[in-house]
Amino acid sequence: MKDMMIDIVVSLNDVHQRHRHARQELQKLHALLDREQPELVYRMSFVHAVTVMEAYLMYCARALLEHDWPLKRFRDEYYLNSERVKKNKKQSVREMELDMFRPAARNYVSRMTFHNVKTIERYFSAVLHTPPVWPVKPLDIIADWRNDLVHRNGVDEHDVPRGISAQQLQNALQRVSDLIEAAHRSLCQEVDYFGNWRSEENREIIASALNISTDRDVS
Repeated sequence: MKDMMIDIVVSLNDVHQRHRHARQELQKLHALLDREQPELVYRMSFVHAVTVMEAYLMYCARALLEHDWPLKRFRDEYYLNSERVKKNKKQSVREMELDMFRPAARNYVSRMTFHNVKTIERYFSAVLHTPPVWPVKPLDIIADWRNDLVHRNGVDEHDVPRGISAQQLQNALQRVSDLIEAAHRSLCQEVDYFGNWRSEENREIIASALNISTDRDVS
């Protein structure tokens, strides 16, 4: 299944469509709050909200790799520093042309989890020209609760049942929506200012005007 995912064509040109789909899914979940539901519905909706967020961020993450500057940043600041990659593989990547690295980058990113706050922050800070200032902190608790429901059979680490109320679902939907909207604004700016259709000189002029360093450290 993962190998099949790698072959799916992604593009920053389709980010608007993915954003619209994510919003529609969240609106469907929000509509469940119009009337009282069984607690199981709230739990399932909570998990699905996180899945919607992760699917959107995953698409954005992979679409960015189709542009050379984010791909180079990912290689230099993320991939070559990864403990998951063997030393001989890293050396091979250092010696190959950037475009030849793209399949390996796609493969690597397809195995990342974008409900993890540290992953979201580190990845998008590396590949975007403008470091993202996204409301990710509330997602720590949301992700933990999602893991309780998905991986711990509905109980927390102390074996206490993880119930989800209508209010908690509403709060989670708002936090997820806030993050998706912030991410979408960043992606739109990336396309407008630094898309492949612009020349390298043009990108440098824009980066200078925005006071963005093209060799900033990501640590």
